[in-house]
Amino acid sequence: MVAFVKELISFSTLLGGIAIVIIVTYELANRFFNYKIQPVDKLLKRYGLLLGFLVALASTTGSLFYSEIAQYNPCKLCWFQRILMYPLVVILGIALEKRYRTEVIRYGMTLSIIGATLAGYHYYLQRFGGSDTPCSAVGYAEACSKIFMLDYGYITIPMMALTAFTLITLFLYFAHKNSTKKV
Repeated sequence: MVAFVKELISFSTLLGGIAIVIIVTYELANRFFNYKIQPVDKLLKRYGLLLGFLVALASTTGSLFYSEIAQYNPCKLCWFQRILMYPLVVILGIALEKRYRTEVIRYGMTLSIIGATLAGYHYYLQRFGGSDTPCSAVGYAEACSKIFMLDYGYITIPMMALTAFTLITLFLYFAHKNSTKKV
């Protein structure tokens, strides 16, 4: 069962990466060539907040799965990413309930952009930075460079976080375009 869940999370990350490429390409085509597909644009604007919430919820669940069930000890950078991801579930959940979402979406975007930056740095350290990383501090069982799993030739746990934070940022970007009211 654990192997199946790991594969499911990795495959979801792969699909998330494909979604990022499609969404970014779509938005660039819209900006530079005024190419807009109304149903897609409407869907992203209308459900961006919900999609961001679902990604944050799935990421938080996946994070807890890896530490509590798969028994992977999080490193220092993993903890910082968790600190940024876990509140997104609450913040975006509250935003879903509120009619005035603009400020809440901005808070969520801020956390997700910082999280994406941190996850990107962590991925860089893991794949290219060698073993001398900031996680050598006393009290952390694992070095940031330790790769617990490598799926599809590039997916590690920091890449999962980078994909999730990037998706959340993109979904909230579209939700923000739709939200004109303030908290």
